[in-house]
Amino acid sequence: MGLWFSADLDPSNTDAALALSSIGRRETVGMSFGFRPTKENRLEPEDYNALPERTILEAELFEISAVIRPAYPQSYVDVMRSDNAANARRRLIEKMEREHKLRGIR
Repeated sequence: MGLWFSADLDPSNTDAALALSSIGRRETVGMSFGFRPTKENRLEPEDYNALPERTILEAELFEISAVIRPAYPQSYVDVMRSDNAANARRRLIEKMEREHKLRGIR
């Protein structure tokens, strides 16, 4: 379950360029949603200490935002572009090199 979206951002737009850069560097990793449920189910637990369960079946969506501190921690945002794979590989290699250096591995 969840919400999938795609967006074509204009990198010549300052705000879009900042968002792309922040998401690409993994500083911005989550999503936040503005919505109003129009159809939902609620399940009240039998155990007093348990939390009720709310399942949103339909909703009116107002906005979606890429954020640093998401309202829903299980949400995820990433940049999908042709050079993203190369950047991800470079970051992984740099991380491995730093970890090896800390362990004295050359």
